[in-house]
Amino acid sequence: MPLEGNINHIGTMYAGALFSSAEFSGGPLMLATYGTTRFIPIVTSPDMEFVKAARTDVRIELSLAADDAERIEHETLAGGQAKFDLLGELVNDAGDTVARSHARYQMRPRRK
Repeated sequence: MPLEGNINHIGTMYAGALFSSAEFSGGPLMLATYGTTRFIPIVTSPDMEFVKAARTDVRIELSLAADDAERIEHETLAGGQAKFDLLGELVNDAGDTVARSHARYQMRPRRK
């Protein structure tokens, strides 16, 4: 998320921009993991912890372990849904954590 265009009244990155970056990023991770034809991820409970003022561009680091991805797929196919959490670290240009995200998701099969 670029700092330019996302500056608040005190000269740091707007909290809403950090939140949007974290919430949005789960979607591409799910698409890269499962594709677009079988499942629909739904965020049900996003949460943010703001750690340090962001004074530079910020990037988010998310990951999903292979065994978690397999569990989610199995539960979704077997039971019609799976619940899972994604944790994110939002870091500045120096690599310092400026915020942490915790989002609970529900995965559902895509209806045909």
